[in-house]
Amino acid sequence: MDKFIEKIILNVTIQAAFQRGSVYNLPSEKIDDEKKKSLKETIKKELEKIGQNYTNTVSEEDHIRNIKVLLQKITKEHGEILKNGQLRIGTAQKLLNVYIKFLWCLNPKQMKRPIHCPLDSIVLKEIGCNDSWTKWERIDEYEEKIIKIREHFEKNGINKSIAEWERDLWNEKA
Repeated sequence: MDKFIEKIILNVTIQAAFQRGSVYNLPSEKIDDEKKKSLKETIKKELEKIGQNYTNTVSEEDHIRNIKVLLQKITKEHGEILKNGQLRIGTAQKLLNVYIKFLWCLNPKQMKRPIHCPLDSIVLKEIGCNDSWTKWERIDEYEEKIIKIREHFEKNGINKSIAEWERDLWNEKA
């Protein structure tokens, strides 16, 4: 992929995950710019590394493991500037799911269709959930929403993949 496009994708991915996420332990303007830059560079490197796995079909178990790996790596290296000393699972899922969605939409012949989708306010509202992805700290909170999406599909006769459904929903509602 063109390096320019890759940089844009990574920056927009981080922006999407951070914009409502209250990621830092202090207001953003009070965090040292070099520390924020280092955090974002680590995220970009990890997303690129993990993203290479998605040229093949990734199981749900492996996808969830990838979310946890991303969370652990970012927390370990940048916990001192993160709220409560860690990256929350809601932010980690958003980072990975948005990034994979971009790669798939831009190059569906090379990237396999994602097993999940970015869980955000649009998706949560559609499936009748009132909580906020930005506050999730445990992986089971994420997994519960994937189950609710599948229940929503069954109840409403939706015959699409989660990724295709969310892409269409986002195009309609965002």
